[in-house]
Amino acid sequence: MPELDHEFMDLVMAFLASSRRIRDAATLCEGDSTKQEMIQAAIKEFHKASARSEALQLMVEKGDYSDNRAFILEELKDLTLLNNEIAHQIELKLKPVVWN
Repeated sequence: MPELDHEFMDLVMAFLASSRRIRDAATLCEGDSTKQEMIQAAIKEFHKASARSEALQLMVEKGDYSDNRAFILEELKDLTLLNNEIAHQIELKLKPVVWN
């Protein structure tokens, strides 16, 4: 059995948590087009981050992990930070206007 790459696993778990945070923040829109308009800048950033995530996924799926480990780990760190920033932007815009 291959040795586990704990750093990679930790970064993937953090990335997944940041993705869930974006999902949860996006639910604050409640299907309201006005709220969606309020977060257009965050939506654009999200689409850019998604494209980077998909490119990273392809790199890992192609088996290029060992050759590009340092790049992949840095990209995971950057994408996790970006996801958390996007979620924060959404929360700042929408939490004040969401009914409790």
